[in-house]
Amino acid sequence: MLCSRETQLGTEHLDTLGVAHKLVRMHNNQHKYAEAEVLHARVLAGSEKRFGAEHPETLGAVHNFAVLRYRQGEWEEAGQLCKQALAGMEGKLGRNHWQTKNTVGSLTYLYQKQGRVEEADTLYVL
Repeated sequence: MLCSRETQLGTEHLDTLGVAHKLVRMHNNQHKYAEAEVLHARVLAGSEKRFGAEHPETLGAVHNFAVLRYRQGEWEEAGQLCKQALAGMEGKLGRNHWQTKNTVGSLTYLYQKQGRVEEADTLYVL
């Protein structure tokens, strides 16, 4: 279904991105992280092309990719991606937006898992 959407509508079309995102979530839920990673790269690239790197839709995709990298055990990369998404979201959406707060929560959780308690505590102030 994804390939037909890409062929008919293009890789940046909202329907194509939506189908790809649903497949990413399905693979994540099934712990098929390698498959999810390949699809997520396509979602991220399509979102960047369609909306731009600093658009909330793209920043949300960056955050979701950070969560995937965390699940794969790539905690350092997950942290960098979370910080990238958070910086953009704070600038575009503000500190009180649910998407920004969700990303703060992910970064806080990651820091806590790494034993970086003081850094995690500073994020709660946001």
